[in-house]
Amino acid sequence: MGDHFRLSANVTYLDSHYVDYKNATLTTLGTFCASASHVGNIYCEAAFGGNGNPGIAQDLSGRPTSFAPAWSGGLTATYSTQVVGDYELSVSISPYFTSSYFLAGSNTDDPFLKQSAYLRVDARLTLESPDGNWSFDLIGKNLTDRTILTFGIGQPASPGSFIYGKQMPSNIAGQIRYRW
Repeated sequence: MGDHFRLSANVTYLDSHYVDYKNATLTTLGTFCASASHVGNIYCEAAFGGNGNPGIAQDLSGRPTSFAPAWSGGLTATYSTQVVGDYELSVSISPYFTSSYFLAGSNTDDPFLKQSAYLRVDARLTLESPDGNWSFDLIGKNLTDRTILTFGIGQPASPGSFIYGKQMPSNIAGQIRYRW
């Protein structure tokens, strides 16, 4: 694409699912509805039918595994050019996308423990000295400021409560590099 422009891309399709997993832990709603005090609850009946009791386990056979988005990929576009005094200026932009996936922590395919599809954009601006000994980088991460969950787990003693971990929000950093 010319001496100054580079483009790279990747796309992944992943079909990761449980083959035979008949005794999986219940989802958060399933755990709530399985307790004797909630049998007959209208929300439980709507979700599980009958008297609303989901039983003691769920069958995840054929369902997706944790951290297994069906689609993900990225693109990196970099433009480099010589500027005043033979310094090199490079600009890169890197969007990354993923379809939704279940988080690890419970292995229940719980809809409350699911990361929705997202697009994250990172970027970098680099100024490098003519001899290549030093450079300055301005680095932007998660410039779309997406909330990206890294794990999640339900709290059995407090139904409806969850603990989530997440990636850093949008941030910009400067970096100086020196080679000797």
